[in-house]
Amino acid sequence: MKKFCDFCKQDIEVRNYQQFNVHKLYCLYNPKRNAFLKKLSQSCTLPKYKYVFHCRKCNKKYKLFLNEHQFDRNEYRKHCSRKCANSRKHTDITKEKISKKLRAKRVIIKCNWCKKDVDIPDYLKDSRKFCSRGCATKSRISSLDYRNNLSKSLKGKSGGYRIGSGVGKKSWYISPIAGRVHLDSSYELAYAKYLDQNNMDWRKNEQKFPYHWNNQILYYIPDFYMMDKQEYTEIKGFQTKKDLAKWAEFPNKLNVLYRKDLRNLGLKII
Repeated sequence: MKKFCDFCKQDIEVRNYQQFNVHKLYCLYNPKRNAFLKKLSQSCTLPKYKYVFHCRKCNKKYKLFLNEHQFDRNEYRKHCSRKCANSRKHTDITKEKISKKLRAKRVIIKCNWCKKDVDIPDYLKDSRKFCSRGCATKSRISSLDYRNNLSKSLKGKSGGYRIGSGVGKKSWYISPIAGRVHLDSSYELAYAKYLDQNNMDWRKNEQKFPYHWNNQILYYIPDFYMMDKQEYTEIKGFQTKKDLAKWAEFPNKLNVLYRKDLRNLGLKII
């Protein structure tokens, strides 16, 4: 990425912000550069002495070699090791709480979803209703209130044409006739270019039409709409039983083009 340096007034190519901060620190036009380098050289050349400290937690002795500048500003670690620094000391009250929980009575409850027996501490019997988070989630999403709330939140936001749906190779195409459109396959892209070359008035269709499949009402969205002919065009690589069900209930004029049809039009289809 490129970042603009306020000192040298140039765009600097860097990998991250840390590299850019290093450039600003050492930039030749930085007024504080000489003072920083002088301070850096002094800290590197100062003699170091051995100091013995006591760890704040375990009181164990440890040795460090520091210069006077580091010692005066307390720029050194305060523990004998990282393990000791990351450890926690429990107070007597905390230890008593942990002990009570570990000694608590155990009771058996039944999971409200899978009906399995669950062994839990006695103090959780009023709040614990499920054996796992998975059972709790399944119970929540199966409730009627959850489904109604989900249906209300998705109303008007789902269904219809979605950009990027399907399994074909997607691409954006700027047409002088239909404008900027999203095409769902390489076949559609080749056909759209063919329509533009022949000055045919067309649009990318987003209107959906209902049809029945396996006792369900689904929706079918053809690929193109031809303005002059007032007909819809569907580009297909192969035909399925579901496609036949779509076309049987389609209320308007529909023209289905397969790969061989596109090749007959002179299109280069792989």
